[in-house]
Amino acid sequence: MTSVMSRSRYFERLALGLALLLNLGYSLYYFHQTQTPFFALSVDDMQRTLYSLEASRGNLIPAPFWPPLHFWIGGLALRLYPNLLRMPMVVNLLFSLLGVVALYYLAKDLFGSQLVGLAAILMATFLPWHLWLSLSGLVEPIFHFFVILGFFACLRWVKAGSKGYLLAAALSFLLSGMLRYEGWLFSVPFTILSLIQWGLAFKSVRRSNHFTLLCALIPWLFPLAWCSSLCLQYGNPFMFSWVTRDYYLRAHGLDSLAARLLRHPYDLIEVSPSIFALAWYGVLKVWREQRRIAALLSFLWLSEFAMIIVSSVNGSTTMNNPIRMVVINAILLTPFAAITLVSLWRRPLWGKVLAACLLSAICLMGVKGNNPRPQGLPDDVAQAGMYVNNLWREGILDSNDRIMVEVLYWDYVSLRFMTGHPDNVLFDRRLEADIVNGQIVMDDLANPSILAADTGTLRRYLAKHNVKVVIAHSEIAIGQMAKVVPKAFANGRFVVFLVP
Repeated sequence: MTSVMSRSRYFERLALGLALLLNLGYSLYYFHQTQTPFFALSVDDMQRTLYSLEASRGNLIPAPFWPPLHFWIGGLALRLYPNLLRMPMVVNLLFSLLGVVALYYLAKDLFGSQLVGLAAILMATFLPWHLWLSLSGLVEPIFHFFVILGFFACLRWVKAGSKGYLLAAALSFLLSGMLRYEGWLFSVPFTILSLIQWGLAFKSVRRSNHFTLLCALIPWLFPLAWCSSLCLQYGNPFMFSWVTRDYYLRAHGLDSLAARLLRHPYDLIEVSPSIFALAWYGVLKVWREQRRIAALLSFLWLSEFAMIIVSSVNGSTTMNNPIRMVVINAILLTPFAAITLVSLWRRPLWGKVLAACLLSAICLMGVKGNNPRPQGLPDDVAQAGMYVNNLWREGILDSNDRIMVEVLYWDYVSLRFMTGHPDNVLFDRRLEADIVNGQIVMDDLANPSILAADTGTLRRYLAKHNVKVVIAHSEIAIGQMAKVVPKAFANGRFVVFLVP
């Protein structure tokens, strides 16, 4: 019996290891095929990495409205591997693999089958948004890992009644809330369930279970501290939501009520229609066979998803990059889709053929759906930035030389990042702008560009600030710089000038 169990564990580890290698190999192959110096889905990828750089230097709250844990992890990683262009991908690939492992054990424990866990891994591996986020500089792969871990710990807590798993779930949701605000939405149903359990225990044994009560409150330690800090600084504990909502409404306006209510359900289906369609059988199977477990997982998943939809009604922060917010919901559905395929596989030959065809189709659809991908780093920005980056590598620029970037929202963030030396970058004007008719505009009268000054003033300014490189995009700035020095490089909207 022991020998059989040992062989089973060996084959399980071998299969899991091969699945992880496939996940990692496919991600690296896709990155190589993109031929991009930095894989970005939005300007947030670059901005978050810059905040991580600040955190590595001791500024533990570099962003006043983003939870800080991502920057602490990135800052620590930069100390170990000081490469701005590669560090975010390395960290996200690591947490993506950890998330896949957690997903495997969640699926295996839920349905008691290693095959279900492996099928769930394959589905997640070829899920386009899972792949893109794994290579990006965004926080989602880390966030996904802790949410999946929280679901697994909750599952084990209900099945085994272990206090250790209850504590693990509480800490997982606490950490997820220190990464993204949606983590708070998962904490709400967890706390409600824990308080119900605490109340039932008190009613049955006539004594309080302080440990369960403590675990129910743990996920709220950070939200309480964070909102208190914002209230002291800005007089509004939810300033983070107000700022994002204000920007979104000014830039995009308020959509119809129907559009706001249906946006996230539509995005969930768009992320992976095949997983969404196949998951229904698995959900019904759990409700038939494990009603208590089904109630737990459904309450956790549906509560968070419902709160996202409700929060979108007033055009809040959930309407900004909404599709990224439902990727975790799609990933959490993969075990239910996987049991559908495994149930088919356990049937006679026709079932095996159908299951194999469906899994192959899902994987092929995922590969096909990977292109085109969201482009967070325009090609001309990447080329201009890398041109300057290479000047540092070749020793043409030294540590005291400065780079001037003509402000263009939001490309100025990406250009500053792509130069590889963000501390040496200065801008041609103050970073003050307004939104007019949905467009970000600069006030040339109240906030003029130094690059629009006469050539004498411009020469003196560049010399005073030791500016050796200027990246310009407007006709006026390009024309003025052309009077000072000849252009060295041009690509798309940007022209690079080298100042002797």
